[in-house]
Amino acid sequence: MKAAFADIAGHYKVLRFEIGTDKSLKDILFAQIERFLEKEKAAYRLDEHSNFSWKEQIGDMMAGFKACWEKKDFASIVVLGEKMPQNLLLEDEQLLMFYDIAKDRA
Repeated sequence: MKAAFADIAGHYKVLRFEIGTDKSLKDILFAQIERFLEKEKAAYRLDEHSNFSWKEQIGDMMAGFKACWEKKDFASIVVLGEKMPQNLLLEDEQLLMFYDIAKDRA
């Protein structure tokens, strides 16, 4: 398995945290993702009062990648991709594809 990821090793950041509370999983995930993005200087807020699910909100964030792609703003995709937790990139094939190709074109 390690060999399969050799090409992308060291290119992503991983967000790890423990859950030790009775708060909702959505609230915990939103808070952790936002804190991580703040530390990485990537200003993005997930709206806790939104009527949309966390999945839809993260989908909106991913749509930002697509918008940058269509404008050929590859540098922005690379910057955001480097600041995102690795597991978010690896879990979504389309997002990972945008990022990998943008790195080659930036």
